[in-house]
Amino acid sequence: MKENMLFTPLDCRQIGYDFSIAGRVVILCASSLPENDRSAENQLYFCTGGFGSKPNPSGRAVFAVSLENGEQTRWNRSDIMGIAKPEILTDHARLQLSQIRPAGALDLKSHQPQFSGYCFLPDDRYTSGVWLCSQKEMQ
Repeated sequence: MKENMLFTPLDCRQIGYDFSIAGRVVILCASSLPENDRSAENQLYFCTGGFGSKPNPSGRAVFAVSLENGEQTRWNRSDIMGIAKPEILTDHARLQLSQIRPAGALDLKSHQPQFSGYCFLPDDRYTSGVWLCSQKEMQ
């Protein structure tokens, strides 16, 4: 992908409202970003839930984590273009994605964490654990 090019519906696996986007990497519509912050990197998010993330949603709220900086945000479902095709993810986005802990995971301060997995990037570089968990979470 060329620098400064924004993602379009052609970069999406699915677009529309008749499917769930929870637990998926989504592309934010460029028009939803501030004009001075429009870049493809800022369009990629991991959807963690919200009433707007459900198929044919009754609500608008979509909660997501930026794959650019790891920041948790809230968007409206209308701000979401669709589910991203896996091949468009950059190494940086894949690394950020590997660091997101699943909903309901135990607090890292309250237990002795262990790595549950690992991930290799397309160029065979290793990224640290997919997420940290306890034995109870792995069962």
